Amino acid sequence: MSVIKHYYAESIPLQKNRAGEYVVRLDNYSSNYASGLNPSFAEIEYDPIAFSASDEAPTWHQPASLPTPTPTPTPTPTPTPTPAPVPQPVIKKTADPIRQRFDKMRRLSDKDPFKRNTAELFYRQAKFMEDFTDDYKEHEPLSMFCPCYQLMSYGQLRTYFSWRTKVRKGDIKPTNKSYILLYINELLLNIGVLNHVDGLDKLMALWKTFSYTELAPTLNTYLPIWLRDYHVYYELPESFKDFVYKNELLHHYPRMFLLETTAENSLELWNSISKYNITKSKFYTSENEKLLRECFFVVLCSVRELLASKCISLKHLLFYSDGSRISWRPFQGAIFFNWRKQSNHQIQMPGGDKFACKNNNWTRQSSVLDAGCISFASYLLKKVEVCLRQAVKYKYNITVSRTLLYVFESRLKEMGLSIEVIDSAVEQAVVNFYMASTHTVVEVDHINLARIRKEALGTQEKLQIEDNDHVCAGIETALPVEKVESRSASQDNAWDNLDHALNLVEKQALIMALSGRNDIKQFADANSIMLEVLAEGINEKAVDFIGDNILEVAESLSIYEDYIVNVRSMVKL
Repeated sequence: MSVIKHYYAESIPLQKNRAGEYVVRLDNYSSNYASGLNPSFAEIEYDPIAFSASDEAPTWHQPASLPTPTPTPTPTPTPTPTPAPVPQPVIKKTADPIRQRFDKMRRLSDKDPFKRNTAELFYRQAKFMEDFTDDYKEHEPLSMFCPCYQLMSYGQLRTYFSWRTKVRKGDIKPTNKSYILLYINELLLNIGVLNHVDGLDKLMALWKTFSYTELAPTLNTYLPIWLRDYHVYYELPESFKDFVYKNELLHHYPRMFLLETTAENSLELWNSISKYNITKSKFYTSENEKLLRECFFVVLCSVRELLASKCISLKHLLFYSDGSRISWRPFQGAIFFNWRKQSNHQIQMPGGDKFACKNNNWTRQSSVLDAGCISFASYLLKKVEVCLRQAVKYKYNITVSRTLLYVFESRLKEMGLSIEVIDSAVEQAVVNFYMASTHTVVEVDHINLARIRKEALGTQEKLQIEDNDHVCAGIETALPVEKVESRSASQDNAWDNLDHALNLVEKQALIMALSGRNDIKQFADANSIMLEVLAEGINEKAVDFIGDNILEVAESLSIYEDYIVNVRSMVKL
């Protein structure tokens, strides 16, 4: 038997050739076997005689075990030799002492990473950089709500410390708001100051420098509160009251000094908490300013006397306090750390607020301005103006609605008072003041009077009246002539603004008043509003924009003659 060695992976059928012999077709497998990629072929034996005697083509099956072909070895490529690297010279980097200082400052947070960017970390970093100076020529801007060193870049730190160096020498130049707030935070912690007084002086110098710049709104919002806290937290030789008066800061603390008013400042302080701004009234002129200021102070003293007769103080009428103490932290809104160890003590500020330090923790007991006090202030100011207009016989009168005191009425009843009692006290005080201010005392010198009489008798016969008409004409020409002011562009804008401020009901009421209709009260009732309240609302808006009332209320509404043309033009009638 001849043996033919082949390799196959699956059962391979045998086929007959032209000679009638069975052969194995391995055309599809030879290439795989030759390349050695198919190691699963098995060696088989082939007997052509046995195959040719059978009509059916036998099928060979893969044996149980298969030989593994020997793979052809792949030649290993010869590696190309790499040239040895040329050694480079080591360049020594110059150390930056400023950067090293900043790095040390930042590493102060490594002691407690969870306290990063807190007030205590800021204080420790500020003390670390307290004496640092710089002269950085570039400027890198900073915009940060709560500026702190830890979040600032290298360029920003150098920009800030260079600016601070100049400020400490008295050269305060404008810069980013965040840099200024950062410096204020340092001053509140007394960083870089000689003492507490020096820190206060530096704060005031900074405020005055930027008081008329775009930074003014921000500084005016925070510094008044922080300066008050500065006087509470630090021991200062000067009282807060003296400090406020010396630096003319009274307008920043109207509620604190509302009970400590004088003839010079009472009108200003009460007007600052009032809804009715008396300084916008046309009656508030340079000629009447002193009259209004002095009269209001007299009225305020009269109200104090009225309350004293009921064993009530003005403080109890306007302020209330429940006596509770709440925890207090100085310098709200600033990055401040309570770094001082203080003994137990208590401080009382103007207005009645009390601050107490116990075991180095602060508490505050506040006196809160009553909600109706704003209405009470509005009523007093307008009532004084109403009475003074009547006293001087001003050509236009205004009215004050008693609805202003409705929200304060319950408070008055608690004190045993009423709106009528307050009304009467104010009116009587204004009358007494005006009579006293216009009363002229004439002192007669009898010696001079005798001489004047003797000279008069000597010249009496020489005087003749030649023309009565001429004399009357002279009297007429001597009467003051009221000048008619031309309407300016600003007045036109004021009327346009008033037009936009009025609602439809108020405009319709003005149209009805111009038309002379008598059913305005019915119109007001139909719109669920009292006629007096409707008129008061129109006049309040008129005062805000043109500085005066434009109508008066009787049984109906009537517009003042001087404003008829303006109102007619405004409502396009």
